[in-house]
Amino acid sequence: MRFKKALSLLGILYSSYLFIGWGYVGHQIINRNSTLSFPPEMAYFLGWADSLAAHGSDADYRGSTDPTEAHKHYIDIDNYPEFVATGRIPQDYEKLVAIHGDSFVSVQGILPWAILATMDSLQAAFSSQRWQRAMLFAADLGHYVGDGHMPLHITRNYNGQYSGQYGIHSRYETGMLNRYSHQISYGGSSIDYVTVSADFVFGFLYENYVFVDSVLQADNAATAIAGNTEDDAYYAALWDESRGFTARLLENASNRIAALIYASWINAGSPIPGIGNIVNASLNLNRGWNMVSFNVIPVDLNVDVVMQPVVDKLVIMKNGDGQAYIPQYGINVIGQIDIEEGYQMYLTDQAALPVTGFEAAPGTTIDLSRGWSLIGYPLDQSMDIRKVLEGIWDKIGLIKNGMGQVVIPAYDIMQFTQMVPGQAYQLYLTEAAILIFP
Repeated sequence: MRFKKALSLLGILYSSYLFIGWGYVGHQIINRNSTLSFPPEMAYFLGWADSLAAHGSDADYRGSTDPTEAHKHYIDIDNYPEFVATGRIPQDYEKLVAIHGDSFVSVQGILPWAILATMDSLQAAFSSQRWQRAMLFAADLGHYVGDGHMPLHITRNYNGQYSGQYGIHSRYETGMLNRYSHQISYGGSSIDYVTVSADFVFGFLYENYVFVDSVLQADNAATAIAGNTEDDAYYAALWDESRGFTARLLENASNRIAALIYASWINAGSPIPGIGNIVNASLNLNRGWNMVSFNVIPVDLNVDVVMQPVVDKLVIMKNGDGQAYIPQYGINVIGQIDIEEGYQMYLTDQAALPVTGFEAAPGTTIDLSRGWSLIGYPLDQSMDIRKVLEGIWDKIGLIKNGMGQVVIPAYDIMQFTQMVPGQAYQLYLTEAAILIFP
């Protein structure tokens, strides 16, 4: 019982301190700079830079709703006897569990395996050419790799609690970095194809572990200089003591993210968005609220670029997750256009939005959760709603279009019968399902 209580308390402590990562600013820097190391053949994905930065802390935000997320952000590698003895642990998760038990391994954190699992998801998204999903997985990958380059994410002494330096975690990664991140510059460096991902990931964790003592020593030195751990003098001293290895850790994180994204892309067959016919489309937008979708993949997926022709009339644009694009205030949480998603837009006047891009691939699929979703319609022709949704018809509670018309299959209520290019639809499902468009 005491052991279970201790594990519970430990989980609470980790949730409090480890869900900060490098902090929002640090993860933005790391993710954005990763594209600077993309090789020439990945030139198309240079446009991901802002989106990777904007979604760099998504994994942190999931922590408040997903109880499995916290353990993905760290590994207390020095709690393993074999690491203390040899500087290594078994890389195979099942083998490690067989030695130490599932509870022990889980509590120590599963960061390296979270990185490898996210690589697999990224490769699958590349293979199926689901570009928005690939970008989001790449952003998550960047977050976890970034955590693997924050020394206090790979030690049991993650908050200085065993060295009398309580609070060093947030002082170093957030307090200091927020003040001095502008002094870090990185121009990218070459990458190679990663042949054995597990060796690569565990290799940089072992390499970065040596900086645990460096962070703690810098904290001690800064405290001695400033006489406290709170004021500007302390943070200036902490930066002076740590800036060399801190900049190197962030640079290495960006470079290694690029290497793992590149490996995932190569393993997926090196797909490029828009291998198909260039087409032109236009969305007719009304004054007030609109519920729309895109049935072509824009040449440049960045929302800022796509919405530029109507930006003077656009007040707000939202996706089904509530993420917003508000150009007047420079807010772009959406990042990139996704033909699987629907969008709500509010305009001050009517406008036509021209979109140039590539035809959507046949068989576009959308993973839908139980409850409400706002979906796009990626086809270029209107089609009977029953035919489009026949694979999930028995799970549909309600469908609503932008004019407020509804379809309720259980009561055979059909206020509209066609799904139309350019429109989006609110969909309520009684259980999760996969929608495959014809």
